[in-house]
Amino acid sequence: MAQDKILHKHRDLNLLKVFGALMLERSTSRAEDRLGRTQSAVSHALNRLRGTLNDELFTRSKGEMLPTPLAMEAHALGIPVPSALSVTGCNDVSIARLCHPQRTTVHLPYREIGEAAGRILIERINGAPHDETTRLPYRLMVRETLGPPGGSA
Repeated sequence: MAQDKILHKHRDLNLLKVFGALMLERSTSRAEDRLGRTQSAVSHALNRLRGTLNDELFTRSKGEMLPTPLAMEAHALGIPVPSALSVTGCNDVSIARLCHPQRTTVHLPYREIGEAAGRILIERINGAPHDETTRLPYRLMVRETLGPPGGSA
């Protein structure tokens, strides 16, 4: 029943229907026909899904809607999108804070990564072996796209 609570937070199960129709049809016009909805309604639902998950979900290619890896994986696993799916990214770019909802990301220390890589490269060029693992700090930047584990609320 925890999943039901999460679904109620979104209050729009029609988004799930649109996602399913687009996965099956790979075409907005065929999804419209399948659902008996207008082009505007399907586009609006898709845009809401995209905003909720911070992912394009589908891209156009030669008249077909191709699902992104996120959409494919969610569909393959039978995960209700967007109700039970948390979205995170790697590379805490400023757009992650500007999106709505704000995207949860992992902040990586790129300056330190570059410095360590340069140092290791110079050591290797000079003939020094480098068999050790270099560990650098990272931070999980928890924002609005991370839901409760296992769909619990």
